[in-house]
Amino acid sequence: MMARLTTNRRTRESRWERNRRHWEENLDAQNLDREANVDLERDLQLYATADFQEACRFLFPLAGHTILDLGGGLGLSAILFARAGAHVIVADLSLPRLRAAHKLIEEAGVADRVTFIQCSADALPFATGSLERQFTKSVLIHTPLKDTAAELERTLSPQGLACFIEPFDANPFANLYRRLAAPDAWKDITQYFNRPVARTLMSAFPADRWRRSLRMMYFFAFFATPLNYLLHLPGAYRIAESLLLKLDSLCFTVVPATERFGWFGLFKISPRDRRRK
Repeated sequence: MMARLTTNRRTRESRWERNRRHWEENLDAQNLDREANVDLERDLQLYATADFQEACRFLFPLAGHTILDLGGGLGLSAILFARAGAHVIVADLSLPRLRAAHKLIEEAGVADRVTFIQCSADALPFATGSLERQFTKSVLIHTPLKDTAAELERTLSPQGLACFIEPFDANPFANLYRRLAAPDAWKDITQYFNRPVARTLMSAFPADRWRRSLRMMYFFAFFATPLNYLLHLPGAYRIAESLLLKLDSLCFTVVPATERFGWFGLFKISPRDRRRK
């Protein structure tokens, strides 16, 4: 038994080390070279997808609050949060990504409202109950979830709000992309969500203290994605995303079982005795 526990521990540590190495070695080239025909405002428009906008509405108000942007990557979400009046803590495992984010955030003119911290998601360097807002997008799939979820619950203020946007494993179109085009390294560092994994996250927030909900998005709306990530056409993407999300909503209403095929899930956490300021 002891040998098995030791082996499992080494496997887990190896996986997170591989995770760190992947993100340090695979920064987006266009975001590192800001002189190379990059339009920051266009990038921000493309980043502010419908799921991100819904998260912002849920986390409202942002002005005057501190928000943890866990796995903040290259800083686009932090810029949008800072422009909304929040003080943003960008926390990331990778120091090179934090440096790249700092460069981008300085370019956006909001560096005075952003703090950068290198840390692991399962060992957050924040006091218990100190964070007023928490946000992730496609980050928890790369973490030891049970420990990370416990840390998120520990550090969230009793009157705080959290929204975690994470990809699931049942969308057939996303799965086809993952098999044919996604980097091979993703298979080694990623645990996509499913219903049992979702329960692991939500169970970290006890029901007697927290309201917990999950909304699935992007079934057919997956097909708007190439307009965003490949063609970089924010106007066309917005139109396609809006129309396809309406189709998804109709499908989820008429045939509720189709909701399980959503590509992304939005986890919303709020206090049971919520009192907004």
